[in-house]
Amino acid sequence: AVGEQVSYLSRFYFFPLILFFYAFTTAYNYSRWPFDNTCDTGEGVPNDYVGDHEFEYDSELVNTTISQNDEAVQFCNQDMAPGQRTLDGGVKGFSHYPPFPKYVAAGL
Repeated sequence: AVGEQVSYLSRFYFFPLILFFYAFTTAYNYSRWPFDNTCDTGEGVPNDYVGDHEFEYDSELVNTTISQNDEAVQFCNQDMAPGQRTLDGGVKGFSHYPPFPKYVAAGL
């Protein structure tokens, strides 16, 4: 009768618990997409950057063109995973669930 108990525990306790944690962590992964730590500024690119540019990336020269109508981006920390240390030595809790982009923009 051990087989019935194991399947009952698995079906009614273990699987729902794992499904809950999967949904919880998936929300954080989705909020950090595309994992590039950039946020839109809503402003255009400054005129100093418009034009053709060449830079080195991964030991290769890369050419790029920045247009007047391109949008500028800025760095923002998209790592909203709970339980991590903050710059002031504190620990982030679960207060930002669900992890919406508005929390990243606010710097929370």
